[in-house]
Amino acid sequence: AAAAAAAAAAKTASSRKTFDDHLVVGLGNPGADYTHTRHNAGFLLIDFLAHAYGAPAWRSQCGALLTSAEVEVVEQHEEQQRGLLEQAVREQSAARACTVHVGRIHLAKPQTFMNRSGDAVEKLMAALGVPRSRLLVVADDIYLPEGGFCIRRKGSAGGHNGVASVQACLRASDLVRLKIGVGRGAAVGGLHTHVLARLPPAVLAGLRAHAFPVMKASIEQLCVHGVERAMESANRYRKGGLLPTD
Repeated sequence: AAAAAAAAAAKTASSRKTFDDHLVVGLGNPGADYTHTRHNAGFLLIDFLAHAYGAPAWRSQCGALLTSAEVEVVEQHEEQQRGLLEQAVREQSAARACTVHVGRIHLAKPQTFMNRSGDAVEKLMAALGVPRSRLLVVADDIYLPEGGFCIRRKGSAGGHNGVASVQACLRASDLVRLKIGVGRGAAVGGLHTHVLARLPPAVLAGLRAHAFPVMKASIEQLCVHGVERAMESANRYRKGGLLPTD
């Protein structure tokens, strides 16, 4: 009851702004064989966001699972320049003036398998009326340490077949991407084995408890303030530091 009262008080002392619809697509492979694998890190973050936003049930559309969430991003005026980690974990204070940014974020998981992800992304953009400037593609990245992440606005696919498929279908390399680090693993077994292996339970728990909330805050910054602000804040975590070391 006290928390609800505080939230209500905060909204009465706030200004409200809207942001345009965004489409956030996590790349992965459908099916039980790929559940919780490193290569499905994009699916994992999308599932986290859907739960965090209380999004409605998934529906099948354009070769993907899709849900759409009405999102409120509360920004304390005197805290706008703080890092993403502080933004993700701080308590909302009813005593401070704030701005509430309101908009819709579409969340999607292509079911076409990784190599044909672009087919679903292209169709979703057309069906939802979302331009490329408001598309965010989330994918695993072997060149970042496990738990690290960054945002890039353009560049090559870096050997990622799902990203390459999206670039080919959209005929563009300037795709905004959130890259989730999964590392390269040990030499034994090879890179293919590493990315298709299931995440250890402790790492999966650490991502959900520590890394994904920061990535969520980064996505919200992108929706509200644009890619440059999101990149500036998010890229400090490209070397990791979000997962517990114990």
